[in-house]
Amino acid sequence: MILIIGTTPDDILYFKTKMDLTSTDVIAGKHEVYLGTYSGKDVCVTTTLFSNSLAAMITGICLEKYHPYLVINVGSVHAIDETLHQGDLFLAERIYLGEVDMTPWGDLKYGQINDMPVFYHSEYESIMLIETLNKQMKNKALRRGLLLATDKFYTNREHIDYIINHHFASVAGIAAIDTEAGGIAAACHYFDTPWITLKSISYVVGHDNELVNFIRKGLEAQLAIGMIISAVFNELGAHD
Repeated sequence: MILIIGTTPDDILYFKTKMDLTSTDVIAGKHEVYLGTYSGKDVCVTTTLFSNSLAAMITGICLEKYHPYLVINVGSVHAIDETLHQGDLFLAERIYLGEVDMTPWGDLKYGQINDMPVFYHSEYESIMLIETLNKQMKNKALRRGLLLATDKFYTNREHIDYIINHHFASVAGIAAIDTEAGGIAAACHYFDTPWITLKSISYVVGHDNELVNFIRKGLEAQLAIGMIISAVFNELGAHD
């Protein structure tokens, strides 16, 4: 089984519409998970809502209950690399946790949780497969890079630059931020489950004019993401 997890119900609407739904499950007393098949693969589909903490909890419950062998995180990110554009697709190579400071405990880096890694990395083969398929499909512009996951929606470029310059100055390539992928990646690391984060760029931090339509722009790209994931599933099926 593969877990497809978005942030909001709109992020997973494409998958709910296209999948062959067999049942709807409930976890944590009220959180819905949709079970069925999509492009020939058994899937469970759900959301995290906003917050790395909630994302880690919901992902952990799903990993424990459904035992997926792959987690695919969809939705949207906010770019801080000015060469990225609203509506592009973003593929996370590594994820760092922002606003996590346990350095007084000892030999820990900023953003590192005790007994956890400094960063979380996606599967290289999955990244290469998605890039290749996207090119073949002549889909949207896709870039890969590093993602910083925080629990705050930043609209001020100076604020996010401060975090990066003071705590991640030695890390080259942080190109985007979001508020939930870090929790998903941490849970996947804990359960030793591979993950992919493929999201749309809904907004470039500091471009205030894009805040008017950033939700719509993020959602418009979900069709392209769904088509890529379908192609990935078909490719995986060819090698089963």
